[in-house]
Amino acid sequence: MDSAASPELDILRWQFDLAWRLEEHHLPHVTDAACLRQPAPNSWNVRENTDGAWRPDWADAEPDPAPPVTIGWLTWHLIWWWSSLITALLELTATEEYSRAAHGWVSALAYR
Repeated sequence: MDSAASPELDILRWQFDLAWRLEEHHLPHVTDAACLRQPAPNSWNVRENTDGAWRPDWADAEPDPAPPVTIGWLTWHLIWWWSSLITALLELTATEEYSRAAHGWVSALAYR
């Protein structure tokens, strides 16, 4: 694909590269405790269910005002958003529910 013919792709690559560099700089130093600390009551978080999978708090209709979120929820959301974007760009079929369930949060301890 010719870069000059696809400025949208150049923007997406730039956004992805920036997000990746920020992740490599900041996330290796973040602990599970920091990721799961709730900044306020009723914060959205990721929670481990009985089968050991981590699932995000979620509402199909976005609440107004939006609740505060934890670092864990935010990192999950970035993974889900980029996965959804790639799915759409490759014209794969996946429902939103499947995408959220398939992209659970991974504990920082998994990388140590």
